[in-house]
Parts: sequence; C-alpha cells; structure tokens
Amino acid sequence: MGVRRLLLVRHGQYDERDEGTKDLTAIGKKQAKLIAQALKGDRVDAVHSSTMLRARTTAALVAEPRKLLVASTPVLCECIPTEVGFYVSPAIIREGKKQADGAFAKFFKRSRVNRTELLVCHGNIIRYFVARAMGMKPTAWRCMAIYHASITDIRIHSDGRAILFSYNDVAHLPESLRTMSAKAPKNTKASIARVETNVEKKKERAKKRAVKPA
Repeated sequence: MGVRRLLLVRHGQYDERDEGTKDLTAIGKKQAKLIAQALKGDRVDAVHSSTMLRARTTAALVAEPRKLLVASTPVLCECIPTEVGFYVSPAIIREGKKQADGAFAKFFKRSRVNRTELLVCHGNIIRYFVARAMGMKPTAWRCMAIYHASITDIRIHSDGRAILFSYNDVAHLPESLRTMSAKAPKNTKASIARVETNVEKKKERAKKRAVKPA
C-alpha cells in the first residue's frame, strides 16, 4: 500500500460582486500561476476541480505547464456543511453536508501506490475536509482562516491515518498578493498595481515612524 497525497488548493481571487463575472481577477490569475511555479518540483498524478468558474480557471492555469487534463466535479463545489453564525436554511445545510461528506469519501481514501492528487476547490469545503480528517468537531472549520490560492497538504497512509503536513500555505505568494474573500476589484492589471502601491506606501509610513529625531 502507498500514500495518497492530497494538495488542497483554494481558487484565486475572483470577481465576487453581484454584477461580477465570478471568474478570476488579474490578481487571481497571477496567484494561480504562482501556485504552478510553487509545485513545479512536485509529482502530480491528477488534477480535480469544482465545476465553479473560479476553480476551473485556477485549475487550468495550474495544470497547463504539466499538460494535465482537469477533471471537474460538482462534489468539490462550495457549500455550507454545518450550521454557521447566521441563518441558513436547514435544507441547504443538509445538502451541503451530504455533498462534502461524499467528496471526502471519494478523495480521502487509501491508495495501493504512492499518488498525488491536486484538488482545486473552495474555502468552506477545504476547511471542512481538514476538520474531518483531523477528527475535530464538524463545526471546527468555522474557526479556520484561509487565503486565496493557498495550499494545504494532507497525506492518507496505508492504515487510513490522515497526516496534515501544512495548512493554508501561502509562502509562494508575495505579501501584495495575499488575499481573502472580499468584494474583489475589477479584473484589470491596475488592480495589482493598486495593491502593490498600497503595500509600498505602508512600508514607507512604517519607516518614517521608525526614524525618530535625535
């Protein structure tokens, strides 16, 4: 029996405005390409993604250098698998839990050979996977933060044990490209420039505060 390595990747930043495209922003596309660079030395046997546009675009950009096909499946789509801190219809939660548990059963299983699979999906379901794999209470995922384009590494051993090697890793992203959910900026190159400019301004202000007159 081998070890199944699951690399759980959250999609890049996307245009989540009500009138938005729901596809990746310019920042999101840059994040996805940096994921590909970060994993270029790793073996990847298969790439899976949710059927939601932001995940499919991220997966395509990550898989492109390897010439791998992306298998899209609705079980990896975003969902609400437990109660949260605001009202959500019990029917939606039941469906979300059924979906998330089905995805867990599909991917979090032993392998006869060493194998690495990339799952490009969403914040809620990744956090739920981690909570369940680690034997936490079902609602523990709500206490976890997760960045866009982060990488989580879980390995399923031959005896069924799940070992968490890393969670929400964004070492491959410069500080200016570390984002979480918010109303995303327009999908233009100017979006990246504005973020980088704001970071530089903050650094300059910090330097001025650090230099005190003698």
